[in-house]
Amino acid sequence: MKVKKMIKNLMIIQVCILVSNISIRAQEKLYSIEENLISKKIKICIPNNYNKDTFNYDEGVYISYTYRDLSNITIFEGSMVRLPLLNENEGFVIEKTDTIQSKISYTGNLNNKYWREDAYKTIRVYYKNVNEEKKYLFDLILDSLCFCSMKD
Repeated sequence: MKVKKMIKNLMIIQVCILVSNISIRAQEKLYSIEENLISKKIKICIPNNYNKDTFNYDEGVYISYTYRDLSNITIFEGSMVRLPLLNENEGFVIEKTDTIQSKISYTGNLNNKYWREDAYKTIRVYYKNVNEEKKYLFDLILDSLCFCSMKD
């Protein structure tokens, strides 16, 4: 079990280094953080200088990171909520849907800003209000997420 955990941590480090190297070109340094959700722990590499908001309710948790330019990354696990989180009532019209293994990605553009929502079994992660210059970085961030059991 220790070997499996070491391999998982090594993979996270490699992804963070890859994303950090790309982000250096965009003048952004990334930091690896861990967040406890309900059933899983999530590891993510994101740029610093964000305002973090956490909202816990009986059936779930939202963790949101908002930057000065109003770009945002949100992590959600829970129930009793409308899905997808970014919905058409707010102008988030799905332009493309991709299924990769057990993940479904919805993407679109709202007011010349990009958004993407990834749906896993019980977890949703999205970014919104991302300009074209930062879209590649935010895609890499969502693609590099790592989920671990709460015991790891």
